[in-house]
Amino acid sequence: FTDETPCDYYCNLGPDGRRRDADERPELCRGTVEFVASKEYM
Repeated sequence: FTDETPCDYYCNLGPDGRRRDADERPELCRGTVEFVASKEYM
């Protein structure tokens, strides 16, 4: 198994078990969802 995650993306955990930078990285606390619209919808 190889890990392609950049080294600068790793972060230590705080005493609460969350990443210390979780509030500074929107991709960790807010997600997105993409839907494929059918032709009837378009």
